[in-house]
Amino acid sequence: MSLFWNFFKKKDPLDILYNSLKSKNSGYRAAMNLNSFDLGPKSYDLILQALSDSNRHRKINAASWGIRGYYSDVRAIPPLLSLLNDKDSEIVCAAVDGIGELIYILHKKGEGSTASHENKATIIDDLIEPLITAYNKNNDKVRENVIRILADIGGKQVEAFIFGALRETKQEVVVRAIKALGDLKVSDAVVPLIELYRNGNDEVRASVIKTLSNIGGEKAVDCIIGALSDPFEEVISSAAEGLGKLKVNKAVGALITLLEHYYITDTSVSADQAQLKMQEMKQLGIPENSFVASAFSDIISVKFEFSVISKTIEALGELSDKQAIETIAKFLCLNNRTYRFKAARALIKLGDSRGLDGLAKELDELDQSDENSIDFDRCSLVSELAKSDDPRVPDILLAAFAKITPGGDSVNIMDSDVWLAATLIAALGKHGDRRAIEFINKWSEKELESLFINEDTVKTLKDFGVVPKEKKVLVGRGKVEC
Repeated sequence: MSLFWNFFKKKDPLDILYNSLKSKNSGYRAAMNLNSFDLGPKSYDLILQALSDSNRHRKINAASWGIRGYYSDVRAIPPLLSLLNDKDSEIVCAAVDGIGELIYILHKKGEGSTASHENKATIIDDLIEPLITAYNKNNDKVRENVIRILADIGGKQVEAFIFGALRETKQEVVVRAIKALGDLKVSDAVVPLIELYRNGNDEVRASVIKTLSNIGGEKAVDCIIGALSDPFEEVISSAAEGLGKLKVNKAVGALITLLEHYYITDTSVSADQAQLKMQEMKQLGIPENSFVASAFSDIISVKFEFSVISKTIEALGELSDKQAIETIAKFLCLNNRTYRFKAARALIKLGDSRGLDGLAKELDELDQSDENSIDFDRCSLVSELAKSDDPRVPDILLAAFAKITPGGDSVNIMDSDVWLAATLIAALGKHGDRRAIEFINKWSEKELESLFINEDTVKTLKDFGVVPKEKKVLVGRGKVEC
């Protein structure tokens, strides 16, 4: 029994939660708890009741959050449709969210629904018109939500409607429509999206490039390659990511040029060296008036955004063209730890041994108390190393295992020695190296129990014979038989 129920054991928890729904700030938590795995289907009756309650916040919390639980079903559709006609736009927005959750349950999961399989498609289709009506009658926030939910439904009617939303005057609505067309992979949208790219502002252009990267096709690819010369860094970053995702090998030269440009600016070379680089770019056919070329005229002031470099390195790793190896390898020597990590990972994909050496060096030198380790932790490095088939990997992992202490603690709880040990055990299990048992046996039974945080770790411990195969262990939130 949880602490919550111990505290309120003399009261009905369902009543407590229902009363809490009227809170503006914490009612959403009550709504989620009402429709949880623990309280049973009766709690959903209270969610349905709250949808028709006179209290404004009860309606909002029940619609936005209460529909998200395991017991949600189609009984909520009539009251949610009724809320779409409310004069309060926040209530309407919450109702749209609730309908979206039900669509997910019906369309994606098919779980916890009282509707028969053959009726689900009809139920979903019948929601399109009410949602479009709500779009036409309400503010931009409601319109954004409606487009997002309609994209989960799809179909020709929805695609035509979202096309029309591209003509809206509010940028937020247009950006949402652009994203929806990418989610739906509407190939007919490529030409109008390219036109939007030519005439749109920074945010619109970035959204268009992301969407074109989802759709693909020759015209989309040409636009994405052109976006590498965009004056806005987010557009360039999205273009680099898209070219890697679409495996556009003809873009390798342009992507290498981007990295070479950053390496020059990051290492603060002289303007004379930059001028020489400009001459090389001319030989590659890059126009003098392009963004990349003009950047070299002011070597000190130009600094590319972090994401541009990261995405470009990742893209070159995905494209598997070995001519990128030496440019990527330069980033193993920079002060930026994330660049070194990205470069090492890309080099591994390109089959260059310096990539594995780079990851091993980072793992050996990374200080777990470093404040930056929250985003760049030892567990991530171990997971990356485990993906490699290089025969040196088990020795690297075992060396890391030897440096951690049972019962150790860390400033970063997500990167504690316990988490690291669990990740190392799972990684060594993938490589089948039983030398890990020597290190595992140093940990007490209590500490080993705390390692049961994922199925890979549990499987390895059982395969190695550290724990009996029939033992029930804790994985995630509940006890499971692994």
